[in-house]
Amino acid sequence: MFCRLVALNIALLTAFSLSSCQEGSSLDIEEMKVSGIHPDSLIQWYLVEGAWNYHYLTQEYADWVQRGIKEDSSIALFWKAAALPFWKTDRTDRALAYYDRAVELEPQKYLGRRAFLKCIYAKDYKGTIQDVDAFTRQYGEDYENDHSLQFYKALAQLQLGLFQESYATLKTNMDFERSQYGEISIHFLDYFYLGVVHYELKEYEAAIEAFDKVFEEYDDFSDAQFYKSLCLSKLNKMNEAQELMEEGRENYLKGYTFNEDSSIYVRYPYQIDWEWDICMDLLVK
Repeated sequence: MFCRLVALNIALLTAFSLSSCQEGSSLDIEEMKVSGIHPDSLIQWYLVEGAWNYHYLTQEYADWVQRGIKEDSSIALFWKAAALPFWKTDRTDRALAYYDRAVELEPQKYLGRRAFLKCIYAKDYKGTIQDVDAFTRQYGEDYENDHSLQFYKALAQLQLGLFQESYATLKTNMDFERSQYGEISIHFLDYFYLGVVHYELKEYEAAIEAFDKVFEEYDDFSDAQFYKSLCLSKLNKMNEAQELMEEGRENYLKGYTFNEDSSIYVRYPYQIDWEWDICMDLLVK
């Protein structure tokens, strides 16, 4: 029994090697605690050697995670792991019930992430803004999934119809990133949503300018082509608008749409599903 070992690092190595052939009983965990092993070993036991050996939609994954929570409910990573299957299957209420506990335990690590999850998965836009503001007030700026928290705040404002506020948030954030890291730091989705905001504000020429910046990085992005075609039609450039709308639909059918990691699970704000008759009817005659 490794509880007899005197060196903590030897105890850890022994615990990890035994985990592949033992079932992780309460007695095993008690021995680990007696050995003075850090709680991280519980993560090793229940997640690395347990849940993460199974797909997150399996019962085995859920069983291992729940056993970890039962053993030590103060470990935030267990609650995050418990939420994962529910995020991926559009059961956001249950996902938040678990994830909120992770935020309570480790706010600096999980509060910003929850802002992203509320915006993209839960569609809780007021909650997104609250989480972004709370995080930046306490910890400063941060990034989630290749975008700043301010990006998600701007999306939330856009979805709430706060177009001027969304523009201000996007523009300020883009100006800051450009000053710190250069133009290369500006993601094409920053320009896409900047274009959408201009479109909503009926600033069609400014919107087209933003969409053209999108095409410098992603020239087949069908969603940007859709909104640019609407702007062209508003400026009575009907031939260009129709040609671009047709090109956009062809690119959509080829798969050129949102390519974010999460876009395979959920739709992003202003993402187009290209119901063709409706799209063409949107163009001003």
